[in-house]
Amino acid sequence: MIKKLFTSLGLTLTLLLFSFLLVLGGEEKPPLDPPSAPLPAKGLVSSQDLSLLAARFGAAVPCLSTTGAGRVEDVPFSEGYAHLLTWTDENQITTTCIRPAAAAYLLRNASYDPTGEYCTIDGMTAIILQSPSSCQFHFGDADTAYCLTYTGNAQVLIDHLQSIQFIQ
Repeated sequence: MIKKLFTSLGLTLTLLLFSFLLVLGGEEKPPLDPPSAPLPAKGLVSSQDLSLLAARFGAAVPCLSTTGAGRVEDVPFSEGYAHLLTWTDENQITTTCIRPAAAAYLLRNASYDPTGEYCTIDGMTAIILQSPSSCQFHFGDADTAYCLTYTGNAQVLIDHLQSIQFIQ
């Protein structure tokens, strides 16, 4: 009887010791990145020079053509502003970008539905959304969210993606 008592006591102390060491010696998890902070206002700028707009926007802008027109504006976001760039090229492909990426929900249009299809744009996975008359490709990186909108079939835009370039 005493032998069973000491065995139980020994096992309990061993388990407590290992539990204590596990808690003290466990790997520390890296802290989660804080949410993207809102940006200061810059004001509205319109131009036909995409490199000027990209510089004002503060990040690279994907495009299929540098011939077109666009603008950079501030939109209210989380007690500050997000920067929104809109560029429409000669092929009627509209590129919309927003910084910080946490404001990506501002690019979503309820009239588009996910198709369940994906593609890759410069190493980033893009989800394809379709409406009755046009399609959108949503993708992004840690700092910026992007949306390409094309009036027509998604396959036509997919065929053009090999010539996409990022302007800074």
